[in-house]
Amino acid sequence: MRKGLKKLVTVIFIPHSQRNSYNLRIPLAIFYSLILLCAGTIILSSLFLFKFRAFSQTRRANLELSSEVAKIRETMSDVRGLEAKLKVLTGSSRETEVATGGPAQESPRVLMEERFLEREERSLSELEKGLEGERMKEAFLPSISPVKKGWIISKSPKGLEIASLPGSAVQATAEGKVLCASEGRVIIDHGNNLKTEYENLGRVNVKVGERVKKGETIGYLGGRGISYQVGRFDKEIDPLDYISDWR
Repeated sequence: MRKGLKKLVTVIFIPHSQRNSYNLRIPLAIFYSLILLCAGTIILSSLFLFKFRAFSQTRRANLELSSEVAKIRETMSDVRGLEAKLKVLTGSSRETEVATGGPAQESPRVLMEERFLEREERSLSELEKGLEGERMKEAFLPSISPVKKGWIISKSPKGLEIASLPGSAVQATAEGKVLCASEGRVIIDHGNNLKTEYENLGRVNVKVGERVKKGETIGYLGGRGISYQVGRFDKEIDPLDYISDWR
């Protein structure tokens, strides 16, 4: 230790504002001790900052978790409220009161909610009737192709020439009643003066007076094409105005 104290280290300070410099002689052992002290201070400070940052992140995560828990509790409270209203609307609470001998009178609020529910049910019923009417109306419109796999080879005011593989099934493009079914020709009446005509069938699969559904097979192709027409009030209409498959 004495040898360490005898050895000296000279530290020179050179100020910017002054020309004179200062020399400081420190024993070598003390110099090493100062270096170790500075290094230890830096290491301890770094550890403290790391721990403090980790603590801050954990605290922030706990706050976010607490906020989520509060939201979940609010949602559960709303669900319980809705459940209580549903019990009132479905009459389960009144049944419980009657079973326990309590009063069966309905509060004005319950009556108002029941009336609102009845109005909603009537509106839903009317909407379902409207949708059913639209479905029925769509069933009588020739909105599909007479063959499932085919392509148009020509178009004229009298209709379409559609090519397909020989033997392919020909389907009714809308629901209706068969007016003609002979010699490779089928005519179907769909009501409202709307008719469809299918020609060049190799084999007819329906009879006059028979009612067919939309998409039902009415015959089969003999060659590679079919003539298809749509008419209303005995006037030809472009079939593509109805066929949604090729729009």
